[in-house]
Amino acid sequence: MRTDPACVPCFLRGAIETARLLELPNADTQRFVCEAGSLAARHDPMCSPPMLGQQIQRCLRTFAGSDPYAAIKEASNALAWRLLPGVAASVASSQDRFEAALRYSIAGNCIDFGKGHGIGEPEVLATLERLAAIRLDPVLVGRVRRLCEHARRIVFLADNAGEVIFDRLLLERLPAGRVTVIVRGGPVINDATMADAVQARIADFARVITSGSDAPGTVVTDLTRPAWEAIAEADLVIAKGQG
Repeated sequence: MRTDPACVPCFLRGAIETARLLELPNADTQRFVCEAGSLAARHDPMCSPPMLGQQIQRCLRTFAGSDPYAAIKEASNALAWRLLPGVAASVASSQDRFEAALRYSIAGNCIDFGKGHGIGEPEVLATLERLAAIRLDPVLVGRVRRLCEHARRIVFLADNAGEVIFDRLLLERLPAGRVTVIVRGGPVINDATMADAVQARIADFARVITSGSDAPGTVVTDLTRPAWEAIAEADLVIAKGQG
């Protein structure tokens, strides 16, 4: 996927919203937004959105430190752990536990600060309660179930901190010994890194490796050899968010 010129305004809006979310000083905000705008204006038309996002996020770190979203990720993980017992109980009491786990893994994406806005506990609770009354398309769920059951090797590209804790509910229902979870290789927005995977105890259910990249997505040319081999050899890749 290439970065269309129509993507540029979105990147700029994201830069402004990020600066506000992180409460950067006005002078740093102006410099960051100007530099982000310059990167967006000069981007290689062949580059993908994650590649441009990677450049902008590296620029952000010169103003906001090596892991600007560290506190937000910590709060997201803490929030998810607080909510997990109730969600797990809901899954356990469902007639179709796989469907419920899949639904809540999707719902976990509401803990997302990547677009520059914060989502608090009331909003997350409201979203989870709303989703509890919704059932996914049974035909699609059946197809996903069969793909998971028959796959010899499954790669799960993790998305955000916090969200990855809800992913536990799905991962524990995938075939044991067949799943590799890939997290980001370095801090970028609120994406899950190895530290978040450890906090979520994902290794209880799957092998965990990093992509080797600090791009907010999967940039093939950045992948480590283990990550590339895992994806190349997989029968099924579950790519969450913009994975």
